[in-house]
Amino acid sequence: PGTDDLIYQGDLDKWTKFAKTLKLKMYNQIRLIQDVSAEVAALLTDESLLIGPEDDFEFQYGAAVAPMNRNPGYQQEYTPGGSYYYINPYFYEILMGQNSFFPVEGNPYMGIVDPRVPYYFYNQLAPGQDAENPVAYRNGDFVSVYMFSYNIDPNEGFDQASSQTVAGLYPLGGRYDDGNGGIASFNGAGDTPQRMLTYFSRLYIQAELALEGITGQDPAQLLEDAIQASFDKVNEVASAAGAPLIDQADIDDYITDVMDLYDASDDDGKLRHIMTQKWIANYGSAFDSYTDYRRTGYPLLHNGNTENLDVNVQTRDYPVSYPWKSYDNSFNQNAQNQKNKKTLK
Repeated sequence: PGTDDLIYQGDLDKWTKFAKTLKLKMYNQIRLIQDVSAEVAALLTDESLLIGPEDDFEFQYGAAVAPMNRNPGYQQEYTPGGSYYYINPYFYEILMGQNSFFPVEGNPYMGIVDPRVPYYFYNQLAPGQDAENPVAYRNGDFVSVYMFSYNIDPNEGFDQASSQTVAGLYPLGGRYDDGNGGIASFNGAGDTPQRMLTYFSRLYIQAELALEGITGQDPAQLLEDAIQASFDKVNEVASAAGAPLIDQADIDDYITDVMDLYDASDDDGKLRHIMTQKWIANYGSAFDSYTDYRRTGYPLLHNGNTENLDVNVQTRDYPVSYPWKSYDNSFNQNAQNQKNKKTLK
């Protein structure tokens, strides 16, 4: 198919790598209900047949306006009337090594600032600049609203279109945050691809499989490699945009800090680190993170009922399975009992 193939431009070897990696992903997703060790071992016999650093399965957007082919998220956040979606402060504080309002589960990376922050988030406010309206959540120049504060927080309803923090260069092709706010050295082009199955995701999958004893590989080494590959992906996006790259020394320091915490954890804590790092790396593409959460219970999500705030009330839990249709349950004599949406049963 050549250039008609919008993913791999007709490279059948890359399509084969994608297919095998997709199999690995799917075997991992059913590992709790089926012994997949033989199937996984077969796929890992020759890892060169799996997605590598140059083989990410992703859809490349463009930078054109007419016809518009930019990343849809960029169109939403960086066009007039945009800046609609708020970024969860909980996620931001995990990357900043902070924990100002989530006392129970906490932040596994307290005191560790993730070097990807300027690529993940763009602050529209310059240092010390006033927001356009009263702010619900402000942390430095990061402006957002709390989760679960709808019609509770007196400030959550004010318009912050030109003040709130928006998704940055890495997920959407938006702006790289140089710390000045409002005037960035790179204004964004909107051509960052939509990631669907990447090399770093493959390594996180292998780390999980190894930790759970399904393979004999070293989960710690796989996690370390996965984090490095995650940073490499950010630098790939930055390079394509002409933005500064993350210095390898900063990456090494971050990986060392995370791996020290990993090595000091029990198996459940190790799984939390693998899944939390995968979640952070997948920022901008949440489908796998939701599937991972349903399978492992990680990452630990923001709970609006366990924090020291009077503006949050969480009245519903995150659903982890779809219920049967009530129509089918009523008329099918062999129907199972209705599922509990809070569990997988």
